[in-house]
Amino acid sequence: MRLVETSRAGSAIDTAEQQARVDLAAAHRLAVSHGFSEGIFNHFTLAVPGKNDRYYQIPFGLHWSE
Repeated sequence: MRLVETSRAGSAIDTAEQQARVDLAAAHRLAVSHGFSEGIFNHFTLAVPGKNDRYYQIPFGLHWSE
């Protein structure tokens, strides 16, 4: 059973969603650069633009380096 979607074959990511993913990655890098990357209790969540029922977050229990 897969808990995390790893592939979106057959569907393209629109420009707004791609930019949101880039921004989320930048937020993670900024947090790491300021030392907010210890432990497993920190996270960022991204609401997918234009899709009220979809969001991205890292599964609980993963360290920032994973």
